[in-house]
Amino acid sequence: MQDFYPKAERIERMNQTLIRSLIISLSLWPCLLQGQKQSLAKDLDPPPPPACGGAVGININEEGTFGSGASLLAPSDTYPQSGYNSSTSLPLTAGSFTLTNTTQNWPVEFNAPEWISIEDLSDDPEGYMMVVNGQQDNAIIAEWEIDGLCAGITYEFSASLINLLDSTEFADGLPEIEFLVDGQLLGGTGKIPQDETWRAYGFTLMPNGGQTSLRIALRHNSDGQIGNDFAIDNVLFRPCGPPMSLEELSPMPHCVGANIELALGIGTGLPSPVIQWQVSQDEGLSWQNFGTPSSNNSLILDQLPPDLALRALVAADQEKISRPTCRYITNAVVFEYAPIENCPTTIIDTVLCAGQTIPVGNEIFHADGTFQVLLKDEMGADSLVQLNLTVNAPIQTFDNVGLCPGDTYEGTTYLADTTLRTVHAAVNGCDSTHTLNIVLFPAPNPQITGPASLCDGRPDRLLTSGTFVQYEWSNGADSPALPINAPGLYGLTVTDDMGCIGEASWEVLETRIKVGYQVTPPSCASAADGILHIDQIAGGSGNYEVRLDGKLIRESTIAVPSGTFELRVTDSQGCGTTEVIRILPASPLALTVEDRYEIFSGQSVDLSFEANHTITSVQWTSLDSLSCRDCESPNVSPSFTTRYRVFAEDDRGCTAAAEITVIVRQEFAYFAPNVFSPNDDGINDYFSIYGGPEILQVEDFKIFNRWGTLLFSIDQLSPGAEIWNGEYKGQVLPTGVYVYQGEMVGQNGKRQPIMGEFMLLR
Repeated sequence: MQDFYPKAERIERMNQTLIRSLIISLSLWPCLLQGQKQSLAKDLDPPPPPACGGAVGININEEGTFGSGASLLAPSDTYPQSGYNSSTSLPLTAGSFTLTNTTQNWPVEFNAPEWISIEDLSDDPEGYMMVVNGQQDNAIIAEWEIDGLCAGITYEFSASLINLLDSTEFADGLPEIEFLVDGQLLGGTGKIPQDETWRAYGFTLMPNGGQTSLRIALRHNSDGQIGNDFAIDNVLFRPCGPPMSLEELSPMPHCVGANIELALGIGTGLPSPVIQWQVSQDEGLSWQNFGTPSSNNSLILDQLPPDLALRALVAADQEKISRPTCRYITNAVVFEYAPIENCPTTIIDTVLCAGQTIPVGNEIFHADGTFQVLLKDEMGADSLVQLNLTVNAPIQTFDNVGLCPGDTYEGTTYLADTTLRTVHAAVNGCDSTHTLNIVLFPAPNPQITGPASLCDGRPDRLLTSGTFVQYEWSNGADSPALPINAPGLYGLTVTDDMGCIGEASWEVLETRIKVGYQVTPPSCASAADGILHIDQIAGGSGNYEVRLDGKLIRESTIAVPSGTFELRVTDSQGCGTTEVIRILPASPLALTVEDRYEIFSGQSVDLSFEANHTITSVQWTSLDSLSCRDCESPNVSPSFTTRYRVFAEDDRGCTAAAEITVIVRQEFAYFAPNVFSPNDDGINDYFSIYGGPEILQVEDFKIFNRWGTLLFSIDQLSPGAEIWNGEYKGQVLPTGVYVYQGEMVGQNGKRQPIMGEFMLLR
């Protein structure tokens, strides 16, 4: 493909760009990847870069892939900076854009019959692309800030674009996209063909020695209005290095554990390259460093693991190899593995004593003999193991040791009965087996009985069941019985005749008086007809005194307003309880309305409201038209802007009010198409004027060409009538823009001039 600019103009553009502190490598040819999706995540075999010509690094401009999501249109906070208007709704108007994962699901009326249906260029089915409804301008489509640049590194700036207009449709101009770096022109796409094909365009540049960041942008440059609609995806900015090739020196099917050797070839441009080897065992989803950075461009593995992939990171020096934005990534090498029957058998020679076992895979072996086990994973055979097993007979001795819970034996604490076996090898390796049985004595389990609750100051006592050598209460007492006169938690530690220690505790609660009550809230928010009903008092010693906010009450049912109250109950021993009772006010009647309507003169609208309670009566008031005053949804047709007020009462007798304003626009609402096609196909063959029922007719209607020649006129017509078929004096007129004018007459006698232009399309 030819360069965009002549040689002399390219040199002049390089000189201009040097002023902006950039040394730009202008091999200005936009390499095309027609119809090919580019994977930006798992790149075991990545597609060739559009402009670099060699190995590339990671994409620094992560936002240039536009992200992904389940919604058809991305949320607005993910949109790039742009001179165009962003939109989260359809249809797109000229000069606007949106992010979407496909146009196949767009309603036909939103992407027009002229647009092709496409998906974004990622492997992610929910990936987004940028769809632009272009216009004749020179505006910035999208721009990004790039940070972390390295001196002496060439970078590739590329993007994938597609013309959205169907190849069979008319276009008076094709989209042209320019690539800018810090506001300076780097190159452009030329006219993007109307051929329903994704194309990748790219250019290379080198920042100056001290520059660590720059701003990249895509700018629209089109000389037409129809046909300059396009989509963008994969706006990439990444390091660009010399050609690199990673290969296995002796490629063949390998057994797991085999020796392999790889060599990395690096083109010119890196005098002393630094290499960091990386491995992956999940098909390239994640990579780990293998070893440390070095200058060694060959690698030998003496134990090949399963499912291995290898690649290398390459940089100009040690500092750049640690910075992802300054290094390059080679192709990955994936190894072929031989079937198990072609690989050596694993042999295990072992000796056991009688009674011992050895597991191999899912099988357990305990007798003399030679055994073969085929170990399998979910993908098939993995390893063939041969077990040569010899079993020797041991001599057994026994000892018993008793322990209390928590005691240790030879430094180890045992939580359950345990058997320990020690084999003392002789000539045959199993001459003597010593078995030690460790038995755990049960801990003493003292049981405490006593009162469950106690009013503070009233005496009682706790008793212990069982006989023990020693007693120790938490308050220092040392007898089986403990006198008490206050609530609290009492602990007991006992020791039995085996020297084992047991513990118990008993909690004595303060006497609890329980009060049961029911609350009925007031009927309305401001009413005082709420009810507090005390239906039960339990606990304590009876003969209760009941006070509400300090006032002695004798009835079980009390009328109360809404609010917070303190209910105090005291028994004959002076023990008491306090309940804080909150009686909420009744929910007020609330009316929800659309507080503003807007209509044209002569139109009507139904007023309505919603209430949070059942409405029993309604009253509307206003200065102008109401179809009814006591219904819930009256129809109104005011002559001027009018405020309506509604009063409502619910089934509890609570009332509320709300206001609605109806704004009356004095002009008429009408519609005239901006294009029609009189080709006798039965669709859109006539130019027409459309309006609502408030429009009576259109008078003195005329159509002119752009030189002012009167082509058609009619004194009076009805809205929606077929007016003009695109002919003048029996001759078919060509495609072009035409002008109409006339006067709209309303049902109320008002008049309004109308005029506009439309396109006749053949």
